[in-house]
Amino acid sequence: MSAKKALVAIVQVTVAASLITLLVWRMDNRDDILAALKDIAAHWPMYVLALLCSLAGMLSCAQRWRLLLAVHDIPVSFRRATMLTFIGHFYNAFMFGSTGGDVVKAIYVTREVQDKRTEAASTIFVDRIVGLMALLLFAAGIMTVRFDFFMTYPETRIAMFFIGGLIAAALLVFVIAFRQNVFEQWAIFRRLEERTSLGRVLAKVYTAFHGCLTHPATLAKAMGYSLFNQFILVVLAWCLGSGLEIRTWHPPEVVPTAVATVDAEWYPLRELANYTTVMPFVNAIASIPATPGGLGTREAAATFLFGVPEFGVPASRAVMLALLFYSVAFFWSLFGGALVMLYKPPRPAPESAGGNATPARRDDPHGDQQTFEREAS
Repeated sequence: MSAKKALVAIVQVTVAASLITLLVWRMDNRDDILAALKDIAAHWPMYVLALLCSLAGMLSCAQRWRLLLAVHDIPVSFRRATMLTFIGHFYNAFMFGSTGGDVVKAIYVTREVQDKRTEAASTIFVDRIVGLMALLLFAAGIMTVRFDFFMTYPETRIAMFFIGGLIAAALLVFVIAFRQNVFEQWAIFRRLEERTSLGRVLAKVYTAFHGCLTHPATLAKAMGYSLFNQFILVVLAWCLGSGLEIRTWHPPEVVPTAVATVDAEWYPLRELANYTTVMPFVNAIASIPATPGGLGTREAAATFLFGVPEFGVPASRAVMLALLFYSVAFFWSLFGGALVMLYKPPRPAPESAGGNATPARRDDPHGDQQTFEREAS
């Protein structure tokens, strides 16, 4: 790791630790943290269910990625795509910097194919874009349905305007970059491609990007898998919240018996609806790469939004919910680490004289990453 990357890593870890320490220090009920841990231990089946929800989400992401690979006629089996997805998840959890696990995942997938390595690597970043767009679309739908709620409290108004700004910026970039091929339409990009080796690399990567994003049927299916994954994350949080005995819905104190009975029957769905309202915003804020894995920012957002008067979730429980949410992702990243040790690259096929050069070392992903970064810099 270079000195610059080490400094970035130290800053990210420091920010995460500082945010969590500040949240705990400001709690009026810090003793409740231990009680929350006892509650989730007593309701351990809900934690197991959360792990299974996360697994379902990972599998849907693997299938989404296969759809994008198929655009370039790159055949990767579901089993292989799932293995590489978990491996990328491992490196995303344990590597720092702007490249991180996505670059390593790109290196791994280029071992699977020999003649379309640039296209295969580019699908990883298209996959990330599709996932982000699905998250923002999901959040936009929630804001539309529950607009009155988001306008009620200062905390929710801030969250709504923040996510609204992200949506507007993402749409602007999306339209400008992918409505037309900028290397064909803009002279500055054509000159960059003609005069520099970096420009030629960028043009090839961009063409692969553009190829994925000009297949509306495939994009629609990929978006469907992404939206399913977002809903799975909501269910995951609801499972953890149930294990922590968090209640976000509080029935009126004085209601007719018949109404109270109906309310009790619909209680789980009311809770799920409230988690659907909050968690997309928590996940969107946590996706900002300010800290490793969103640590600190996720806890702050959960405390901020679950603590509004309508929900009234204590800070101790909101922080524990966010930390357990991270622990689920961390668990599957460890599983991905086990797959790294078990991974065996496919036997390389002979390449034609005009094909891409064979990677220097197939048994050293970190060496490949350094080469990749040197060429891109």
